[in-house]
Amino acid sequence: MTRDVIIVGTGATGLVAAIAAHQAGLRPLVLEKSSQWGGTSAMSGGSLWVPGHHLMAENGVTEDMAAARSYMDAQISQAGPASSPERREAYLSTGPEMVRFLADLGFEWDFSPFPDYYPEAEGASYGRGVNAKLYDGAALGPWRKTMRSMVRIPAMVVLPHEFKSMLMPTKDFASLYNGVKVGLRTAWWRLRGKHPMFIGQALTGRLMELVLKLGIEVRLDSAVTDLVVEQGRVKGVVLGSGAAQQTIRADAGVILCAGGFARNDELRRKYQQVGADYSVAIPEDTGDALVAAQKLGAATALMDDAWWGVSALFPDGTRSFLLWERTLPHSMIVDQTGVRFANEAAPYNDLGRAMMARNRTHPANPCFLIMDARHRRDYVFANLLGGYNPGALQRAGFLIKASSLEELAAKCGIDRDGLGATIKRFNGFARTGKDEDFGRGESLFDRIYGDDAIGPNPTLGPLEQAPFWAVKVYPSDLGTKGGLLTDENGCVLDGSGDAIAGLYASGNCSASVMGRGYPGPGSTLGPAAVFAYRAARHAASAVIG
Repeated sequence: MTRDVIIVGTGATGLVAAIAAHQAGLRPLVLEKSSQWGGTSAMSGGSLWVPGHHLMAENGVTEDMAAARSYMDAQISQAGPASSPERREAYLSTGPEMVRFLADLGFEWDFSPFPDYYPEAEGASYGRGVNAKLYDGAALGPWRKTMRSMVRIPAMVVLPHEFKSMLMPTKDFASLYNGVKVGLRTAWWRLRGKHPMFIGQALTGRLMELVLKLGIEVRLDSAVTDLVVEQGRVKGVVLGSGAAQQTIRADAGVILCAGGFARNDELRRKYQQVGADYSVAIPEDTGDALVAAQKLGAATALMDDAWWGVSALFPDGTRSFLLWERTLPHSMIVDQTGVRFANEAAPYNDLGRAMMARNRTHPANPCFLIMDARHRRDYVFANLLGGYNPGALQRAGFLIKASSLEELAAKCGIDRDGLGATIKRFNGFARTGKDEDFGRGESLFDRIYGDDAIGPNPTLGPLEQAPFWAVKVYPSDLGTKGGLLTDENGCVLDGSGDAIAGLYASGNCSASVMGRGYPGPGSTLGPAAVFAYRAARHAASAVIG
């Protein structure tokens, strides 16, 4: 069997590659090792950080690409070869083209006024992250049933301006009204046979709808175990092993979009000294594409890095990546000595790194998110509404409740005196509105998920009302950040810096152009989609001209 190009993976990266390859005149075949498609992209926030995309101008935001380039350069530290000047320039110059390309095919984008992660830095702006519009998954037909579903995030018909209010739907009448409105709208969709999808579900759902409309073949349960090389060029893949082994040829080459190695315990411990259980990536994210390419002498970079963050581990073994929970008032994070060590409202990549660094000198894995009664009464935690504290989660030790801070310290195994001193100091900061230790709430980004009804700082509130609550929180990641070293066209490079003919990679199986930085929302998916787009077009030019 022969196809023009084989694309491995059905996350946003692979689907963009497939669409771009088809439009460039190739016959792509998309392979997915799982019985579910969508990858980690389907479980993500679904944003793509693409400076200069056309929705910015359409919404009154003037982009300065020189400023965007300067900002990106400043946020990328210790970049190395994965973030060469050529790759940075290719990313910035091609991003808007890729967004427009999909829009012209019918993909509906939504403008998001979300700021860059370091909005006070020179060259920062807002609206660079672009999202898919709310989507009706019914358009996928039978393919909807094999789509990877979100964990702990219910499918709701939420408009962008309503999201923040949904974090505190039980807090006041206005929030309750908004929550009821969203609930009724969602019910109305479902009564009419619609299946609402947003964020990562909307992104991958809309991309798959395009793939299906273009007649591109997608195969599930098709694990790639090896690459086929003929006369020095990658010419296909091997599926399965033993008697079930099958070879599929590809004249234009293979584009690897199969994710990273977040769930490969051996590789995580080898390169990062952490276990695979740190990650919220999908179970199939085991580095198969990386290993197959390394057999051909492919070079790697940033293998010690990941898209870090903080998560809570539920009793059923699933993790919930924490965003607003750690930012809202009447809460703070302490290590096991009872001491704060970072700005809880910082970008998640920074906080995850801070937790790992702290654990090298003090016991900080896990840490504890401490909350007073108002936090658990008013705000959503993962999928738990304010005021909803299931007894099963308390008995399992997930939600730890106490009538006093001293009792809470004892139940958690936290140093009592350390916690008492930290809370006394923190409560003083909450009253003045100024966190003198870590600056929580000083950045515009910190206040994105804050409670605007709380002053003088919407991210700070004293911890003083019983009962008090604690949840263990762990350093975590969205996926690994390092992998195959590629050039500006997504061509995989060998140890000498030469392209391995016919082999391409994008997304988390490749080393990120972002180096060790994380400039803004969608710094994972933005480059992944852009270099998938470039790889497909380059593969087409090699055989079509």
